[in-house]
Amino acid sequence: MTEKINWNLDVQVDGGPKLMASDKIEDIEAYDKFDIKIASDGTEKEILLMPDSTGKVKFLLIKSDNYGDKLKYKVSAAADFIELDAVHLFIGDGAVGLLKVTDKLIFKNELVSEGKKLNASIQILIGRMVT
Repeated sequence: MTEKINWNLDVQVDGGPKLMASDKIEDIEAYDKFDIKIASDGTEKEILLMPDSTGKVKFLLIKSDNYGDKLKYKVSAAADFIELDAVHLFIGDGAVGLLKVTDKLIFKNELVSEGKKLNASIQILIGRMVT
């Protein structure tokens, strides 16, 4: 039995245009949801997504309770860090392919607000193929 991910996007510029989009990704063979705490200590934390996910991820959502240029992730040890300054949503082979997702994400958190370190609670949702 396959899974289906429904998504909706509603964006409006104040006093300007409103754009809406919605669709579904059908025939996903599996999904995974992760809830991870990333301490604001600058230590890299590796999250194993799945063995050899290259080309198998069709949907990736990364969400946090805190955002900023000091909260970052990368897809491999050799890759550059990407700032998690807002929700990151990748839908379809083209968008997910930009990341070249392998089997893990590596997070680094150095968020500080008013001199106090800010931990981050990260949620990740992945829709993927298993075969």
